[in-house]
Amino acid sequence: MSLRVFIQFVCNTYIGEAITYSVISPLINGLAFGTFFAFYQLYKYLFLWVYEQKPSSDTGGLFFPKAIQQVFVGLYIEEVSFGCGPEL
Repeated sequence: MSLRVFIQFVCNTYIGEAITYSVISPLINGLAFGTFFAFYQLYKYLFLWVYEQKPSSDTGGLFFPKAIQQVFVGLYIEEVSFGCGPEL
């Protein structure tokens, strides 16, 4: 499933939920507006920076191993810091 199809599916799901729950609780109207505004910003970002990206600037996933290494280092630090904490 492509990212565009996924975003359309999520937006359609939130539209149905927003209409259904806005009858029950008017607070949902504000939350739905915030959600759609966030989706608008996300779609605008994807359109400007991802969909129109030149193939020459694509790294082909070269930064992925570095990102995974940073995630695991962060998890190791978390485990050490939680393991050395005070006993309750």
